[in-house]
Amino acid sequence: MYGNGFDEEKIRLTNNELRKFKEFETISDSECEEIIDSLVKLAIITYNLIDDEI
Repeated sequence: MYGNGFDEEKIRLTNNELRKFKEFETISDSECEEIIDSLVKLAIITYNLIDDEI
């Protein structure tokens, strides 16, 4: 769990879920992990920015 209360298992895509998108059908497992890690970080940053404004 992240320090801001996010449960990573609930917000993290699996490799197979990511590969359902057309442009990501043939990427490797390591590429999936990099992309998913970046998406999780982006989601947390975005949430924190929005939460600070509310």
